[in-house]
Amino acid sequence: MLARCGPEDRRVELRKKPRRSRNGYRVAAEQGNPEAQLALGRIYEHREHTPLNHNEAVKWYTLAAEQGNPLAQWRIGLFHYAGYGEVPKHYRKARYWLERSARQGFAQAQGRLGWMFYTGEAGERDLVKAYAWMSLGTYGGDERSFGYKDRVKTAMTAEELTRALQLVARLWQDTKRPDFR
Repeated sequence: MLARCGPEDRRVELRKKPRRSRNGYRVAAEQGNPEAQLALGRIYEHREHTPLNHNEAVKWYTLAAEQGNPLAQWRIGLFHYAGYGEVPKHYRKARYWLERSARQGFAQAQGRLGWMFYTGEAGERDLVKAYAWMSLGTYGGDERSFGYKDRVKTAMTAEELTRALQLVARLWQDTKRPDFR
């Protein structure tokens, strides 16, 4: 049986027995494989044949995120954004990880980052950045960005909208787009 472990659609073989699968992921994760680290984080976050353990999930997500895995960066950003389990809310850390993921083209991270700029949770309320990041999220298929982008637009002046569209163009050039082949 094969399992999808990352946005690159790389596959890691799973054995028939879940405990062996977790142990197999652990071996690969401890050897530094970011896809296995991501998979192990998901196992601990979602109680897949193991007790729920947000601290273990954060540990493995962080290791994968530090190696540049955009899905792990998004997940660790959400942990800090919402304060899951024993992980306290920390908007600065959430922004850091979400921005790293967003710059790699991860649409959900782009949308959430835009929301943080809209609400001021990113450090300052910035409608230009909010609209720009939500626009990229929309282009990438993030459904939440569709409605929120219009809400941001109605709060903007014409000059802010012009600056936001210029920022969208710059971010579009600088942002990687994921290759899901």
